[in-house]
Amino acid sequence: MATAIFGFAWEPKAAKYLRFLYSFCRGSKRPASIWAVVPALIKPTGHMMSRGWKHGRWAIPLGVVALTVVFILNSVERREEMGAVTGLTSKMKSVCVGRFLVDVPVDAKVSLQLASVDGFELGRVDESADLFLSRLRTRENILSAKPNMFGNGNIESSTEIRHARFYGKVFVHSRYRGYSVENDQRVYFETISAEGHVHKEGVSYRFVANVYDPAQVRVLPTLLTRLTNRAEAELPTEPGFCISGAMIRDPHDRDRSESIAMSATLPGHPDLGILFWTNNAKVKGRSLLERHRAAMTPLTRARARTLREGARTINGCAGEEVAIKVTELNFAKVFGFAWETPGSDRNVFVPHLSLEKDSGMSPRAGGNPVQSSPSEEAMRALWDKISSSVRLRPTHHVNTPRTDAPLALPGPSPTVADGKGGQVANLD
Repeated sequence: MATAIFGFAWEPKAAKYLRFLYSFCRGSKRPASIWAVVPALIKPTGHMMSRGWKHGRWAIPLGVVALTVVFILNSVERREEMGAVTGLTSKMKSVCVGRFLVDVPVDAKVSLQLASVDGFELGRVDESADLFLSRLRTRENILSAKPNMFGNGNIESSTEIRHARFYGKVFVHSRYRGYSVENDQRVYFETISAEGHVHKEGVSYRFVANVYDPAQVRVLPTLLTRLTNRAEAELPTEPGFCISGAMIRDPHDRDRSESIAMSATLPGHPDLGILFWTNNAKVKGRSLLERHRAAMTPLTRARARTLREGARTINGCAGEEVAIKVTELNFAKVFGFAWETPGSDRNVFVPHLSLEKDSGMSPRAGGNPVQSSPSEEAMRALWDKISSSVRLRPTHHVNTPRTDAPLALPGPSPTVADGKGGQVANLD
């Protein structure tokens, strides 16, 4: 019995091909490419040959069906693509990174890291007060166990920090003297190492500088006492610099250095990575566009396609944008998006900003690139959503009440290696 489709009479044998193709459209045995079904569709069988294939009887109807199937599969893929785009961009959350906000998908796993302020590298750890005190005593014993390069006590000062609801210490140690040669003359200089440790509400923070100007070390106790805890999802309205689980409140020195990075990953897309970095130092080397053009050698151009290239200003931040699609040597198709601003030296409100989003990264360290899990359209949509959200965090002035009642540090009174005794700083 023949079946009429598009006005053509089809034999029962040909109907089998339609059912086969329909199963592709429904998602079972889905081919890697929509064109994979075409050879199977037009390959003649013995039955077809006996019923007139040689006379071209089947050429036109099979061609029509092939084009129809391609259209159907494209439509299915398009609907799936739009669903993927909506799933990635429908719900977003704002993250406080330094003095800026950036939006990422609500399910993204976010980490703030590589923070530094005024030359001090910052770190944090969740621990009890007892464990913090034990670790603090151990650290002080290690530092005082050896002399400095002059044969004197290694710890020059051990200052106890007392402040409402948190406590800690600042160690100044390991004085070093060296020289540089200028105009055939030796110019001598001295540096020290400084580190501050404080504990507050189950969280310990560490500020460390291994090489620091002795005349500037007084800024460390002030930085420590300006710490205030915050939830990871909290967006403070008070002026300050957001770090992991905390904020360093203003006022600040407008010329001081600040730097921090945010990384984000998405569940279901292990090959996708997002990185946002803010650093108030002007870029000294080539710009993003200059680096991109230099990297696009003839060999690279043979397997790469530039999707975007040019200037782009986002919420008042003037920068440059590049987006590329690359076919790797193992034929994996990957994507890279980047946006950068030049920044300005030392101005915390006009820092160098860098936003990157890459796909196709191997889940194994050093592994080969993998096929991008999001498609080109999904990558474009997610990039536009994230990049357009970069903005300076809106703030308003907050009067912080002064707390004159210090919190005593549990444990023995502090001492220093040279016998001068400890210092106590009651600070706001």
